[in-house]
Amino acid sequence: MRLSQYEIQSIKEVVYSLDRKARIYLFDTINILDNAVHWRQRSYTICSGIGVKESYTEEEYDHLETLTSRFARVGDIIIQKVFRVVFQTKSNS
Repeated sequence: MRLSQYEIQSIKEVVYSLDRKARIYLFDTINILDNAVHWRQRSYTICSGIGVKESYTEEEYDHLETLTSRFARVGDIIIQKVFRVVFQTKSNS
């Protein structure tokens, strides 16, 4: 996924508006998010080879369950951590 120049500039403006403590928290969270995305992508690669079929093996169910869990984790990190910093900063401005 590639960001547009407008999106990059908007992100920079938000980051530059943060105080030092919030920037550190945000960058730490982005590192956690990056790691979570890596593992989600790994699960996706495994599951994309499974395909859609009538029945699945226990191992395939495990892989699919892992993917859904990792997908949810990425969403939780974005919503609960990244957006929180941005919204708190905007409401304090």
